[in-house]
Amino acid sequence: MDPKKLIEKFKKLSLNKQLTNIVIVILVGILIIIAASAFKDTTNVNTDNSQKENTVSSDLSDNNDDSNSNIGSYENQQETKLKKILENIQGVGEVQDMIHYDRGKEQVPAYDQSNSSSVTNEDDNSGGKRTTTQNSTGTNMVLTNNGDKTEPFIIDEYQPRVTGIIITAEGADNAQIRLDITTSVSELFNIPLDKVNVLPMKK
Repeated sequence: MDPKKLIEKFKKLSLNKQLTNIVIVILVGILIIIAASAFKDTTNVNTDNSQKENTVSSDLSDNNDDSNSNIGSYENQQETKLKKILENIQGVGEVQDMIHYDRGKEQVPAYDQSNSSSVTNEDDNSGGKRTTTQNSTGTNMVLTNNGDKTEPFIIDEYQPRVTGIIITAEGADNAQIRLDITTSVSELFNIPLDKVNVLPMKK
């Protein structure tokens, strides 16, 4: 074989091999870029979902904290008011009281009731006619928008119900004063006399 032709053939083979390597490198680079982009998108989606879940959890936690804070504030206010009233009774000195409730505050949401009826007329094989009436009733809770939140529309609200009260008071060692305190508190909170415990305060 002619040496010149052999050299030219070898050069062509080397050139083709270099081109092949270049194409392979380019393809690998493209695949790496695509994979990195997909991984970045997945990371962003997971981060967004995590942020949304944290926001919802935070909102729910804030609502629960607000509810518990309101209930605790109401109880403290009632105990403070009762203390002031009792300390103004003749013969009563310092007072400490504790009020027990059987439940928390209750809210009554509004409901929208809808009624519908349908009448069906049917002919039987013997030539007679039959009429069927169907009535249906649906009830849906009425919702209202409060900023960016949707909440039930509240039409009534009930404060916690008092089930028992214990009181320690200066002067309660006197039977008449103790009776005055007991009857006053019973009537004020509309609970039986035996649910009001009045004790002399330790001297």
